[in-house]
Amino acid sequence: MKRQFLVLYAIAILLPVSLKLILPVLVVAGGQRRQISVLNHATQALDTVESIHGNVLTVRGLDGSTRQVQLAGLAALNSRWQQEATGVLASLIQASQGQIAVIATHPAPAGKEFALMRLPNGTLIQQVLLAEGLAKLDVQQVFGLPSNLRTVLQQAQTSAQQQHKNLWGNG
Repeated sequence: MKRQFLVLYAIAILLPVSLKLILPVLVVAGGQRRQISVLNHATQALDTVESIHGNVLTVRGLDGSTRQVQLAGLAALNSRWQQEATGVLASLIQASQGQIAVIATHPAPAGKEFALMRLPNGTLIQQVLLAEGLAKLDVQQVFGLPSNLRTVLQQAQTSAQQQHKNLWGNG
């Protein structure tokens, strides 16, 4: 099972950019939407992902209520990179088969909440987006996170900067 997940994870990360850009946010199979779910750490229930826009997910709980969850520690994306980040995030969630843990860190203004999102292997989704140059750290938010997580996220962003990946490219 773990090996199977690693293969799916590698495929999701290594998909060509062109495939990521055309990947629908919610997978459509046979004309019907297939639900994408994430594990709500607080309730231990699977919440349904209604939509993904950059680093913000709209999720519906079992009680029917919806809320917006923003990936903790990440700054808002500009529109140029938002579509690609959305595709990567959707791919990761889909490949994890709903086993992504959403761990709320604190409520945000305007009804959003900030959350850490962990893949089944323990990797933070924030870390993946930063390492691919599809996100930037929010300096104010990152200092609200535990120091070990802050270090991991800062290293991921530094790596993307040094490799001139995506939004850190020279152009």
